[in-house]
Amino acid sequence: MLKSFKAILFLLLLGGYLSFCACGQETAEPSSEDASAPLQWEDVLTPDGKVDRDKYNQYLGIEVPETDPSKEEIPDNVLLIGAMVRDYQYINNQINAFNLAQNDYTVQVQRYESADAMLLDLVRGQGCDLLALTPGYLETLSDKGSLEDLAPYLEGSGKVNREDLFEGVLEAGTAGGKLMGILPGFKVNAILAEKGSTKDGGWTVEEYLALIDRYPDVPLSASALPDAIYVWLMNELSALPESFVDWDQRTCRFDCEDFIQTMEMLKNYAKRCQEAPPVDPAMSPADRLYQKQVQTMAETIDYDQYFVKYQDILDAFRDAYELAGWPNQEGEARYPMPDFLGKTVLYSMNAASAKKEGAWCFLEYLLSDYQETMAQKGRDGFPARRDITERLLQDEVEAELTANYLVNNYYTGESRPKRGNFTEADKEQLLYILDHAVPSIGLAKDRILWDIFVEELNAYMAGDKTAEEMAHVIQNRAATYLNE
Repeated sequence: MLKSFKAILFLLLLGGYLSFCACGQETAEPSSEDASAPLQWEDVLTPDGKVDRDKYNQYLGIEVPETDPSKEEIPDNVLLIGAMVRDYQYINNQINAFNLAQNDYTVQVQRYESADAMLLDLVRGQGCDLLALTPGYLETLSDKGSLEDLAPYLEGSGKVNREDLFEGVLEAGTAGGKLMGILPGFKVNAILAEKGSTKDGGWTVEEYLALIDRYPDVPLSASALPDAIYVWLMNELSALPESFVDWDQRTCRFDCEDFIQTMEMLKNYAKRCQEAPPVDPAMSPADRLYQKQVQTMAETIDYDQYFVKYQDILDAFRDAYELAGWPNQEGEARYPMPDFLGKTVLYSMNAASAKKEGAWCFLEYLLSDYQETMAQKGRDGFPARRDITERLLQDEVEAELTANYLVNNYYTGESRPKRGNFTEADKEQLLYILDHAVPSIGLAKDRILWDIFVEELNAYMAGDKTAEEMAHVIQNRAATYLNE
C-alpha cells in the first residue's frame, strides 16, 4: 500500500516537475519549411517527451507577448503581469479584453521561466505590477509582505462589492487574514450519490463509508479503486485534517477518539478496496454508476455556453441520485473547487508596485459585470460573482426549447433539446452548491498540515504504527507547527 501511494505521488509530482521543466526548454529557430506547415501535436513534444513551450503556444495559435523590464523603459501607462507560460493561455483573453475595453492602461506579460525567478523578484521588492499565481504561493508571499491587501480596494470600488462574491472565492484569495488574490472564475466538485444518502448535500466520513456495509459487493466509488485509494483520500477527504484544527486559536485535537476511529474506518475501507472484485477497465466511471456497478462517482460541475454537461447530469441521474458534497468530520455541505493540478490562476498585486491604481483597475475589470458575464460564456467556469451567476442561471430557466437542435446525453446517449429543461428548482439547487464551495487542498493557503497528515497516514496504512501512535505523532507535529 505504501509503495502504491509513493508511486501515485511520484507521478503527480513528476507531472508538475515536467510542467516547470517544459517552461525552460529552449527551441531552435524554425526553418521556412517548418513555418509553412501547420504544427501537429507530435511536433510540440521534445525528443525526451516534454512539451516545448513556444511550439505549444504556436500549436494553439497563441502569440505570447514578452516584456523584459531590464532591456527597455516601461511607460507609466503600461502594467506588467508576471506569469509562467503554462498560465498564459488562461489569462490571454482577460488581458486582451481589458486592453480593448479602455485607453488608460495597457497590460503586457513578463514571462518567467520558473516560479523561483518570480518569487525572487518579489521578495527583493521588485517584479511586475500584477501576478498570475497558482494558489499555493499566496501564503508564502503574504508572509513575506510581497502582496498587496486587496480588501481596501474592494471596499472602495464603485463596480463590485465584497458581498457580490461567493464566499469560496474570497476564501481562496485570503492568506494571513488578508485578501491577497482575485479568483475570477471557478468550478466545483460534487459526488453523485444515492438519493437520501446526505442531509442537504452534507455527510460525515462515517456516513459515507457506511455505504460499504449497505452494498458489500459493489465498490463504493468509481475513483476509490484499490490502486487509487490514496488519490481518493486526498480528493474526497481533503477537508479531513482541518476538521480537527481551530485556526483562530491555533490549536488542534488529532489525539481524540473521533480522529482515531475515523483512521481505523479508513484503514478498513482500504482493505475492503483491495479485496473488491475487479472491474471492467474499458467501462467508464459514469457507465459503472449508471449500471449500478459502483455506488458513487465524483463529478465536476461547470458552466459552458449551453450548460450542456450539467443538464446531462440531471437527465441521466436525477431520479435516483443527488449531488452531494465531499464527506467531512462535521457533516457539513462542502463542494471543493478543483485547482486542476496547479493550473488555476489567482491574480494578485505586487505590494512594491508603483502603479497600484492601474493594477487595481485591471483586477476590478476581471470582476466587472461585462467581463464576468461575457468571459464566462466563452469559458467553462462559474463567475466569481453570485449576482451575475444567478442572472445567467435565470436565463437558463427562461430559455426556450430548441426542439430542432438536439444534443446527445453524454452519459446515456439519448437525444434531448439543446436548452430548456433547467428549472427554477435546479437553479436554486445549483446556487446552494456554489454557496457551499470551498477551496480544495490545491487551493488551500497552507499545505504543511496536509503533508504531515499524509506522511503519518502512510506509516499507519503500512502497519508501521497503530492508529493511536499515528494520532499522537500528528498531534505533536501539528501543534508544534501551529505554535510557530
